[in-house]
Amino acid sequence: MFCIEKSDMNFQQLESFLWIARLQSFSLAAQKVNATQSTVSTRLAELEKELGIQLFERSRRSVRLTPKGRDLLRYADELLHLHAEVKDHVGNPNTVSGTLRIGAAELVALTWLPDLFRAIKTTYPRVGVELQVGLGGELLNQLHSGDLDVVLMPLADTVVPGIKTQQLGAVEFGFMAGPNLQLPKGILGREQILSAPVITHGQGSVLHGILQSWFEAGGATLERSLTSSSMEAASKLAEADLGSTFLPLFYYKEAIKQGRLRHVKVRPALPRIRFVAAHPHGRIAPLTEAIVKLSLSCSTFAQRNPR
Repeated sequence: MFCIEKSDMNFQQLESFLWIARLQSFSLAAQKVNATQSTVSTRLAELEKELGIQLFERSRRSVRLTPKGRDLLRYADELLHLHAEVKDHVGNPNTVSGTLRIGAAELVALTWLPDLFRAIKTTYPRVGVELQVGLGGELLNQLHSGDLDVVLMPLADTVVPGIKTQQLGAVEFGFMAGPNLQLPKGILGREQILSAPVITHGQGSVLHGILQSWFEAGGATLERSLTSSSMEAASKLAEADLGSTFLPLFYYKEAIKQGRLRHVKVRPALPRIRFVAAHPHGRIAPLTEAIVKLSLSCSTFAQRNPR
């Protein structure tokens, strides 16, 4: 235990220490707390002097916690969480400030994300939002690195090391093609789909992994002739009869109705794609927790498949 009398220890020092420990980098921690690296180093030096202990073992290649540093990490996590909880839950929401960094998949951004932003603005008018729209794999990497606070994205397996998820609902995707793309008639198998080019999502896309697993389960090999990191761009390529692609059925129902795209049914059917709100595992900041709850209430995906 730490016994501290007349301590000058403050929350800025503890926050800097916490992020150095989590990111194992002074420079990354400085970016996280919006301070210079020298400021973060000074805060840590002051904290170590105050406690009379060394918190990190430093080398050119790594920054590792000492045993006492590991002890402090638990206390720092609890103190900072309690401090944030008091501000967010006891204080007036109008006084809550800061910047929340949200990552979103393209389908989320094109559907209910504006409703979420309106809800955030109404509930926390002084909170700013930074939005990153991208592929699922890239968003997860940014979540792991601490560059994002919460990510709204599809996920094939909701058990991801270091990540906690909340279900946002599921969406039915299907193969779509332009009206003149040469494909066999009827319900197609894997090899029949591959008789024409397949427009796949980028390597960093969760959907690409789902498609690849579906083909491989039947002994087929997905050879990408075209790759698009944008769902909308992929749909336009498909409309131009350049290949079939994998898209959300509800979002492109008008394109199907108008004959610009056609739904190509396959056997076995692909699973519905689950969407989640993901954040780092462990203690979640109260504001991030509140935004996850707002996401659950704003998502329209749960209405499409309540199971």
